[in-house]
Amino acid sequence: MTGFAERCGLATAARDRAVANVVQQIDATGIELVRFTWCDVHGVLRSKTLVAAAVAQAMHNGVGMVSTLLLKDTSNRTAYKVFEAGGTKDLPGFEYASNVLLMAEPESYLQLPWAPGTGWLRTQPFMQ
Repeated sequence: MTGFAERCGLATAARDRAVANVVQQIDATGIELVRFTWCDVHGVLRSKTLVAAAVAQAMHNGVGMVSTLLLKDTSNRTAYKVFEAGGTKDLPGFEYASNVLLMAEPESYLQLPWAPGTGWLRTQPFMQ
């Protein structure tokens, strides 16, 4: 399957096998939700949650999010003026709250013991 993983150089036969393994585990264990997580610049773990049926496609095409989620301070306020001219001049790609894609690392998959029916994946954000 081609997608954003291929465009950003992540697509390999080994990754495709790992993605298929994750999907198989999700189906076999009855997982309903999967959290796609990333760590922000302050060390705060953030996530987007998808239904299990969307996981395979998300692992090939990424999970979209607005780039301002990467620019939050510790009080969850956007630290840069993304909608003002020059507000992000030192941050190419972030102007006007552009989009980024979260690419999951399939080897990180695990079932959360404290959240029944929920899986977890570590991701890396990529600019589109």
